[in-house]
Amino acid sequence: MPPLKKLLQEYYYMPDLVIWRFVEVGIVSEYFSKYYKGGTIIDIGCGDGVFGALAINGPIDIGMDLDIAELKKQDMKNSAYKYLALANATKMPFKNNGFKFILSNSVIEHINDLNSALHNIKSILCFGGTFILTVPSIYFLDNLLFAKLFRKVGLSNLAKVYMIRQAKRLNIKYILSAEEWRSILSKFGLSLVEYRYYMPRRAEFLYTVFFEICGFRLFKISILGIIKRVADFFGPKNYKPLKNLLINFLSFLLKDAFRADDSRVGMGLCMVVSSV
Repeated sequence: MPPLKKLLQEYYYMPDLVIWRFVEVGIVSEYFSKYYKGGTIIDIGCGDGVFGALAINGPIDIGMDLDIAELKKQDMKNSAYKYLALANATKMPFKNNGFKFILSNSVIEHINDLNSALHNIKSILCFGGTFILTVPSIYFLDNLLFAKLFRKVGLSNLAKVYMIRQAKRLNIKYILSAEEWRSILSKFGLSLVEYRYYMPRRAEFLYTVFFEICGFRLFKISILGIIKRVADFFGPKNYKPLKNLLINFLSFLLKDAFRADDSRVGMGLCMVVSSV
């Protein structure tokens, strides 16, 4: 199944996540093909496993996450992972130098104890091994829809308050430039080899629009989340037409959203790191 269709099937009620993950699948897959030379692989923060299955061509040795509910969503008969591990990135139960390749997609920015996490990642990564990670870029909060609108009408302070609230909502602990990441990583014997900012212009606009729609809460549930709960209540046979209608609408809307625009600086940052 094509990546976009698979993501829409899984997350049709979270179109902002679909957009973000689809762009990340493309760039991580590209870097994986370029840098993976064989050996053991671990996906730190694998979640429900959908992203890893789409981004990595072939079986992944270990998928690790600290959320048991996310791990339980995986069907091990069809999983991209050979084994699943319930563990925290700050205290991983793996031997030193045990992995040649580490993937961590949209995870590192949420970890409170970044130093412990990077120390552990360095410990389990073989010398010369590769660590690919994605994080929000320093432009993420600035480019959110209402942040831009508030600044445009001269409400810069309100834009700052809004950005702080969104960072809290998303549990983002670190918003750093590539060079700031380079400095931090080097302290742990990790060298930044290559990086790229990502998010095509149209995809970014649609992401920011759906980010606001999906962020609106009614009784602490997003509007599209309510649609999913109602659909789940009536059962697959009854909600399938509604689900397909949403998927077809989103497919049409996103049809031309992902044209590459490598010259621009986007809301996401992908980094390729080597253990030295």
